[in-house]
Amino acid sequence: MPKPLRVATLFPNIHITGADLRMMNFARAVDPEVVDYEFIVISRSEERDKQHGSLRPQYAEIGAKIVDLNLKPWDERLAGLHPLAVFPSLWKALKSVFQIARTLRSEKIDVVECHGQTPIVLGTLAAILARKRYVVTAYDMMFWDRRGWRLMARTIFYLQRAMITDSYQRARVMNDWLWKRIPTYVVPNGIVEPLPQRSREDVCRELGIPLDRNFKFIGQVSRIQPDKGQGIVVEAAVEVAKCEPNAAFILCGFTSPRCPPDFVSNMRATAEKHGFADRLFIFGYPGHIGDVWQLIDIQVHASLLDSSPISIHEGMALGRPIIATNEGGIPELVENEKNGLLVPKDDPQALAQAMLRVVQDPELAERLGAASRQRYEQRHRPEIMARALEKVFLTVGGRPVDDTPEPVR
Repeated sequence: MPKPLRVATLFPNIHITGADLRMMNFARAVDPEVVDYEFIVISRSEERDKQHGSLRPQYAEIGAKIVDLNLKPWDERLAGLHPLAVFPSLWKALKSVFQIARTLRSEKIDVVECHGQTPIVLGTLAAILARKRYVVTAYDMMFWDRRGWRLMARTIFYLQRAMITDSYQRARVMNDWLWKRIPTYVVPNGIVEPLPQRSREDVCRELGIPLDRNFKFIGQVSRIQPDKGQGIVVEAAVEVAKCEPNAAFILCGFTSPRCPPDFVSNMRATAEKHGFADRLFIFGYPGHIGDVWQLIDIQVHASLLDSSPISIHEGMALGRPIIATNEGGIPELVENEKNGLLVPKDDPQALAQAMLRVVQDPELAERLGAASRQRYEQRHRPEIMARALEKVFLTVGGRPVDDTPEPVR
């Protein structure tokens, strides 16, 4: 039997994001006789971990190997800069490339998966320098599609031989944006059912949610930022709260660095103005997300820009009825009127009507939830994703593969 292929995912950090959750579930389900897997993390900051939420405790629980490089957090430093402003720090960036290359050699990595903006830039150059095979994982081009960055992005992606993403829609959109079409492997997300670790009562007490009110919770779990659509949820909640006095709303997520400072306060002000401030709960939760999911009866995901949200997979795994926007790769997960309801993005009225339909029709909610669970079992268990990613890594690594995966071109 050949030795397992040594694969490393290069991450900018380990925070509570869909990408980090995706690869944590891969690490949990990977076949160690096929792929010997680890994480190489560019930067680490306890302050940033507290601000954005860290998945390191969960990574430790599954025994994931993490190699910390403790380099500068380039992703946030670069995000607000024009490329010309980066040149004074170019030598530091090159030193980072050399250190990543040395780590790839010392860890005897066969294939490096560059996951996220900073890893795509630094990791691609480091893999070329270290003469290692590489593949990038991307979900959108929003970070790159700005004046001054487009040329660098298209140059870096021109060097790619393969790309991984999680939805066919994003594969098409990203390839249309690039200079050349990259063979793109679409591997849908797979996750473990997020079960609670604490009792409902304990969680409610910690979050300040009254235990003596018979709330029907409509909830969105995602990073707090405008393009995730939480503001649209609150606008829709104005109408729902008027019609359904027991309807309450949970927005769970850590605040993104891209989030305007008054975004959350404006949502709270809207709820106060319309008389449902005592039914709107906005918070970040550092523990197991299953603790929060046990509170949510109906999932809403009002994103304005998305690929294949991990939280929708979580809702499916738990058999929740789902109300979501028909944006990005979401229609590949949620089939309208079958396992959820789809509404146009940025349309609070349509979202409110869909919420009221599900709240007021328990039979509809039960039917949609059961179909969600069935879809999860058939398509989105972690073992399904792990087998697909293993085949991609073996293909990139030049190993023979039964049933070689076909990329989208």
